[in-house]
Amino acid sequence: MVDSNLMAGATIVTALLTEAGKKLVTPVAEQLGLALGDLAGIYRYYQNENLGKVFTKWAEARGEKPPLTQDDIRKVLPLLRLAADQSDDDLQARWAALLEHTVTSETGSLPSFGQTLSQLTAEEAK
Repeated sequence: MVDSNLMAGATIVTALLTEAGKKLVTPVAEQLGLALGDLAGIYRYYQNENLGKVFTKWAEARGEKPPLTQDDIRKVLPLLRLAADQSDDDLQARWAALLEHTVTSETGSLPSFGQTLSQLTAEEAK
């Protein structure tokens, strides 16, 4: 016996593949795509804003130390995605400290440090 949900799904797909179905669904799909693009743009804007604040704090903490090397950048790259999601001022300072520790210590930092910090609230970090 054929599942009734499967039959209903096949009927819907068949209807959507008709010319009328395409005319009905295409504008909706285009608008949905535009809306998702707008949301992604807003998310990227806030990530850039957050990361800029983390970098500013990091630069202030570095003071007169020599510029970062390619190896330094390579060490912190895995942490940047997580740091970009942080909007709290205190936690941004902690991210800056973690980035600095990662480039100044001989061994870098464990990947779990970034994961742990990304899950903490400002109160928990204190």
